[in-house]
Amino acid sequence: MEQIVEHNLRFWSDSSFADLYMPFDALFFFGDNGGGDQFAFVRTPCRADIFV
Repeated sequence: MEQIVEHNLRFWSDSSFADLYMPFDALFFFGDNGGGDQFAFVRTPCRADIFV
């Protein structure tokens, strides 16, 4: 659980991601596949989709 919190805080605040990816503000990351891919759902607007 602690690692999930750390990942979310890093994705939301690290400005280096802004040059590479879409904004992560609306996403909540909840896990990964062990190979680097992250799983997230959209917080705002609420959607049932899961993103990798």
